Amino acid sequence: MDLTQYNVVVVVFVMEGCGACAEYAPRFQRVAGPFTHAVPSFIVDANSPQGGPLADRFMIEATPTTLILRKPAGAIKAEGSLPDAEIVEMFKFAAAHGRAR
Repeated sequence: MDLTQYNVVVVVFVMEGCGACAEYAPRFQRVAGPFTHAVPSFIVDANSPQGGPLADRFMIEATPTTLILRKPAGAIKAEGSLPDAEIVEMFKFAAAHGRAR
């Protein structure tokens, strides 16, 4: 998965069999919906062939983990299942601090 085409992106790492991930991923998608026009978002399986190397690169040690990736500033990481209000704040921050493409 090549995220280098984006100046800012929100990525959620999940794993199959993770109960918190099963709850968080669809809720994240629902809350993220209104923001995806400004900030792209992806849900990545940390154990998949594509997601594993990305999870290693960002030292993902727990799932779910939500990242804001910004050029050139780097990553902001939040581990665990976030409340809806925090997801909204992450998208607002991402939108204010980087252009999507």
